[in-house]
Amino acid sequence: ARTVMQLEGGKIYRYSKVVGNEAEDNGAINISFQVGRDDFKRNVLMQLWVQMAERPVFHTLRSVEQIGYIVAAMDYDMHGVKHIYFILQSTTKHPESIDASVETFLVTFAKTLEEMSQADFDDHVKSLIGVKTEKLKSLAQEGKRQWAEIDEGSLEFERQEREVQELKKVSKQDLLNFDRATMGAASATRRKLSVQLVSQKMAAPPAKEGGEDPQSIASLVQIEDRRAFKKELATW
Repeated sequence: ARTVMQLEGGKIYRYSKVVGNEAEDNGAINISFQVGRDDFKRNVLMQLWVQMAERPVFHTLRSVEQIGYIVAAMDYDMHGVKHIYFILQSTTKHPESIDASVETFLVTFAKTLEEMSQADFDDHVKSLIGVKTEKLKSLAQEGKRQWAEIDEGSLEFERQEREVQELKKVSKQDLLNFDRATMGAASATRRKLSVQLVSQKMAAPPAKEGGEDPQSIASLVQIEDRRAFKKELATW
């Protein structure tokens, strides 16, 4: 049976490794937030969040902060467990500094969601409904979609229709609640994993003014042994 490790809510899991190639200039970071098991309402809230965040992520972290060439946020499915995923690569910023930039972005983006007008929210919902109701262009596309349901064992062959039904019912408040619970640093239900690859050429990140946030220190779990770490976790 396929299983996915279930991260503990309220914890920040971090795995850091130095790149073996001495000539490699790039460092990288993958940040994953576990959203939860397949659930139509939660799925569409996740998809809405990512749709709304994609451009601000690129603008803030790529264009303004100039972290690096690769900057992206997306949602993905791992054996029926949904995630929101950030991937960033840089030759100038240490992965720990990038992680801090992502956390700052999440705080700012939460305010953006709060201030979003109902009309803008409705436009995002309509846009996502349009994506889900667009007719597939070939039998191969249809086969790929349906086979994915079989392969994962979910067998939700009317997934698009069911998610459209949920989209028609979701509110802006639903999205704000999702953001606070899933992405908010103070949330007891947030499940975060930060995987960092550090270039040997990269200087250590500068110390934060005022020191580390006590809450972050208390919730941080540094992964040293991957196998031992996996054994400690429950599974979905």
